[in-house]
Amino acid sequence: MTFVEKMEELAYKVGKQKHLLAIRDGMVLSMPLILIGSIFVIIQSFPVPAWESYLTSVGAMGYLGTVINATFGIMALVAVFGIAKKLADIYKTDGTSAGIIALAAYLMLIPSSEGMISFGYFGSRGLFVAIVVGLLTGEIFRILIQRNIVIKMPESVPQQLRVHLPLSSQVLLSFCFSLD
Repeated sequence: MTFVEKMEELAYKVGKQKHLLAIRDGMVLSMPLILIGSIFVIIQSFPVPAWESYLTSVGAMGYLGTVINATFGIMALVAVFGIAKKLADIYKTDGTSAGIIALAAYLMLIPSSEGMISFGYFGSRGLFVAIVVGLLTGEIFRILIQRNIVIKMPESVPQQLRVHLPLSSQVLLSFCFSLD
């Protein structure tokens, strides 16, 4: 077996790793936001002084900045939800519930001042923490589901509301509240 074949085999194994797949697929969810934001960055920052003067004179600079902030500004929120959801989907558990729990846990980990969270961590500034929280939440969710540590609703509750809520939500929420 040649060196190239060995590297191909290693790359294939790494490419099939569940956590890396979850990060890849979770981050892909933010691609439409990144693409739209990038288009507006190009429009706003086109390197022609006459164009910038025109945008300023018609009052479009503020609107373009709002679109840019709205798209790039929620990248970490989309990532934490997407990564936890995709990891739970890979493990054949409820991905949407895992994503929502991860999003709640991430929001509680964001530093706050006088009860107000900093929106600066919603974008790329909080992306690393979002990846870690998404992976941890997905794993905790899977472990608790596999070990059947869930709250089961009685049969009298309608099917749409009778979702098996894993204990991980209470564990993560309690942990995050204790950080303050």
